[in-house]
Amino acid sequence: MVAYARRVLVVDDDRHIREMIAEMLEYEGYAVATAADGLEALDRLAQVHPDVIVLDYAMPRCDAPAFVAAYRARPGAAAPIVLLTAAHDVEARCRRVRADGCLGKPFDLDVLLAVVAGQTHTHEPISPRTRSA
Repeated sequence: MVAYARRVLVVDDDRHIREMIAEMLEYEGYAVATAADGLEALDRLAQVHPDVIVLDYAMPRCDAPAFVAAYRARPGAAAPIVLLTAAHDVEARCRRVRADGCLGKPFDLDVLLAVVAGQTHTHEPISPRTRSA
C-alpha cells in the first residue's frame, strides 16, 4: 500500500488562526487546504476530499451548523469534523452540530494535533512532505 498525506480542510474566518493551524498541520505532514467560511469550504470539497475538517463555529455567510448540515447531506460525506469555538458552551455547540471532536478557543496546539490525529487514526501513515515556500 502506498501511504499518503492525510488531508485536512481548515475552515476559519480569522486569517491568522487559519494560517497558524495550516502551518502547524503541514509541518506535521498533513496536506492542508483552507477556507474562510462554510460556503468556501463547501466549494472546496470537490477538490480536497478531506480526511478531517477543522471548523470554526461562528463565521459569516455560512456558520458551522449550516456547513455541517450541507456537508452531511452530500453522498459519501464521511470526514470527521473537529469544531473550534470561542463560546463558553463548547460541549453544547458540539452536540448541536454533532461534531466528532471539539476544542474551545484559545486552544493548545498540541491538543489540536492530538485531536486531529485521533480523528484520522484509521487512515494510512502520513507520507513525508516537503513544504513549499
